Amino acid sequence: MGMKASGVHPSRNPRERWSWRRRFVVALAVLAILLALPSWVLHRAGRIRRQSEIDAIRAAGEPMTFEDLDALRGSIPDAQNAARRIVPLFDRLDAHELPPLPVVGGGHGLWSELGVRYNAEMIGAIEAFLEMRQEVLAELHAAAALGRGVFPIEWADDGFSTLLPHLSPVRAASKLLGLEAMVRAHRGNMDGAMASCESMFGVAACIENEPFLVSLLVRCACESLAIETVQRVLALGEPDEAWLRTFHTRLQRLGDDNALLLQTFFGERAIVMAFFSSARAGAVSPMTPGIGGSQISIMQVVPGFVDLNEQKYLQIMRARCDAARLPLGEAWPRMKELDGEFANLWFYHVLTRMILPSFSRVTEMYVRGRVHVRAAVAGIEIELYRRANGRWPATLEEAFADDPARIPLDPFNANAPMRYIVDETGCTIYSVGPDETDDGGAIEGASSTPPNDIGFRLLSPPLRGATVTTQPVDKAVWEAIEALRSPTTTQPPSPDAP
Repeated sequence: MGMKASGVHPSRNPRERWSWRRRFVVALAVLAILLALPSWVLHRAGRIRRQSEIDAIRAAGEPMTFEDLDALRGSIPDAQNAARRIVPLFDRLDAHELPPLPVVGGGHGLWSELGVRYNAEMIGAIEAFLEMRQEVLAELHAAAALGRGVFPIEWADDGFSTLLPHLSPVRAASKLLGLEAMVRAHRGNMDGAMASCESMFGVAACIENEPFLVSLLVRCACESLAIETVQRVLALGEPDEAWLRTFHTRLQRLGDDNALLLQTFFGERAIVMAFFSSARAGAVSPMTPGIGGSQISIMQVVPGFVDLNEQKYLQIMRARCDAARLPLGEAWPRMKELDGEFANLWFYHVLTRMILPSFSRVTEMYVRGRVHVRAAVAGIEIELYRRANGRWPATLEEAFADDPARIPLDPFNANAPMRYIVDETGCTIYSVGPDETDDGGAIEGASSTPPNDIGFRLLSPPLRGATVTTQPVDKAVWEAIEALRSPTTTQPPSPDAP
């Protein structure tokens, strides 16, 4: 009777007292624990590894924040800051307003070959354009004369959204000064032409301390444009020797300098760290497309995603910063090896894949710029040798007999000496370029095609400016110039109009 009163059947198994609902709830709880445990482990591991990388950066004294980057850039009083004088010119340095003139550099689609003069109509077209920019040119020369500059940067919280509105005007300023240099050289004002080239270097120097990959590439492009302009001025005459020594001194400081590359990598890393911090705080969300066009945040479904991706990014950047410290001849091959390891990244590091640029490509462009500088330094010394001896040196060993260690090396050719050829028209010193193939000093490519080799060419004095191009000025050039003179005119008059 006691057993009946309790309501417990003597033959029932205790497990049978569990209803299917209870079993389902327990199963769900166990499944949740099994799923949460690896997520917690990933989250914890990401934080520990990320902090380890950050501690290593801090111990090395390398920049990690925008404040660190600004401290490295330094500050210059406004009165001595060349960049501050260029900023007000931005609206008048629109790169898109340049008419299709025979613009120096960039350059692979020049209207005339090296040493061939523009005809009177071409010079007239360029001068007509420059007349509208005399005040701008005067300001650019005054700014460049200050010798140093730092453009203001307003950092965005996520780093990536930081705007660099000065880069396009800087490139436009370099082209404008290049046009002025060519006109002056054609008019026989060689000292004025070289002064324009000097201002080109001065303008480019205003972005030398910016910790952005794009700034580094723009600066290299502006320097190469200035070097090419110097080469074309020399192909039209013989500037005073003092100018050659001025450029030789300036360029020597740049040819072996990879500090800018390392500084840029530091800046890139700090910018990405700011992005990760914003992502962790929910200010930005890495998104992935979902079904039906909807989107969800990866961070909402994958714990530890941001920390593990940041840790992997910092680990990768540590290796790249180490590579950037190597001599240029070793840095570029090492970067290619490191970029080849992208394929081995775990699928979990998808954000790291998205953020990382091709550092080997960036390094290649930087090394191209440094090689161009090295060739220009050697080219100027060879020009000075010719002036002193009345002939070209037969070999680089002869040109640098006083100090063979100064013979420039080619990072694209296992640091072997750069190539040097002499013919009846002049001489060329060059690198084989990133294709690592000697194309016989082909330093000028076809239109819109980069040259195969990278170097500096000097023409023999009798050939400098000895011929004039017969290329006519297209009617569109005059129309573009007239449109700039009268921006409200809908139908610009033709040059034949009265």
